[in-house]
Amino acid sequence: SRGLRRIHQIRQNLESVCRAIKPFVSVLTHVIEDDAICPGVTLYLRDVLDDLECSDDDLRQLIDDCKAVDADADKFQDNQMNRTLYLLTVISAIFLPAQFLTGLWGMNFVDMPELQKSWGYEMFWIIAGVMTFSLLVLFFCFGRGLPRRHEDY
Repeated sequence: SRGLRRIHQIRQNLESVCRAIKPFVSVLTHVIEDDAICPGVTLYLRDVLDDLECSDDDLRQLIDDCKAVDADADKFQDNQMNRTLYLLTVISAIFLPAQFLTGLWGMNFVDMPELQKSWGYEMFWIIAGVMTFSLLVLFFCFGRGLPRRHEDY
């Protein structure tokens, strides 16, 4: 974040210098077109004008580079946020079958025979495990898999 603030500051400084150069270009153009100025000075002023225009072009290129770095940083941050949200979604989906079964068998109905059996607890974990494993197989076969740590942005 400190580096991005520095880039924004540099970009503002470059834009300020660009704005400061503009009037000089206009003044030099008018002075060069004036017939009262001797040809030797006009030649020198044309050289100065060319240098100013080159400097202006260079400054604009640097401003564009600052914008590109800023855009890349935003893109990287967006991708990082997307990977985090995707991972949280995957983790939530993994625990969804167990949450469903807990909600179903946690309703305390009297007519649920498996709740009265001695193997009810083991049955819960077996069914939850099979459902979770099935979901993971479907996820890895038909989904994107887990997000990679170093992904191209």
